Amino acid sequence: MNMSLSTLVTGRIREARHDEDHYSSGMSAISKSLIEHEGEIRDLWKNKQDPKFRKDAPTCGRLILEQSMAALLGRIDPIRFIAIYRGAHSKDFQIGERNHSSLNWSKDVVPSDLKISTGSHWTQETLKKGIIRSLLDGHTAEYVFSSAHDYAISKLTDATTSQAHLPDWIITTLRYESGSHILPEIRKRASQAHSALSKGMHFEFFKGGETKPEIESIENAIRDAIIAIATSSMYVHYSDIAMNKAPCQDILDAFIETITFFS
Repeated sequence: MNMSLSTLVTGRIREARHDEDHYSSGMSAISKSLIEHEGEIRDLWKNKQDPKFRKDAPTCGRLILEQSMAALLGRIDPIRFIAIYRGAHSKDFQIGERNHSSLNWSKDVVPSDLKISTGSHWTQETLKKGIIRSLLDGHTAEYVFSSAHDYAISKLTDATTSQAHLPDWIITTLRYESGSHILPEIRKRASQAHSALSKGMHFEFFKGGETKPEIESIENAIRDAIIAIATSSMYVHYSDIAMNKAPCQDILDAFIETITFFS
């Protein structure tokens, strides 16, 4: 089974040179987990009418979404990733509590209540308030998506020109004029997926005497999550500040295969 998503997210992990290479160790651990759970979500996706899809897909999908976003953040902000890894091994880390080192969705991925007007990220007035280093909003996100956009779209165009039928999301991606235009859409899909999959893990759906979400709701949430992960991965890869870069063709092939499979 093709494990394209894990290739996109973690890229080519450098071999650890010694036992204290916690960045490489952490990325390897996430890569192994993603490979395992990508296989699971692909099997579930192919059998959506199986009761296991409604039961297991929300949990598997949310885990993949959060692990992927943590790894992608770590590829453009290695010290934040080190904090996640070493914080989890610290003596005062508490299982079941909110630890300061752990990935915080509303801070590390999609910051809540963040308001930076378009085009003002790099003004002195904005910078004096601090640099926002989240994956999908703030200064890091603006740089990654804006700087990588032209090259990413050019490579994706070349890779898909000869294909007669493309998934809707790839067609849509090729139409975006700038990274500042596609970023809000990725942010929205990631947020929607995270919310829906979280509800699907618990009991917040009430319809027809059941608490389980409908198959279509789970399907849409999984698709949004995959789109957010795969597209963010492509932009991260084409950013000049990214770690663990894989060959460009491998990334394109993985992006197209992943989006096609979950379409």
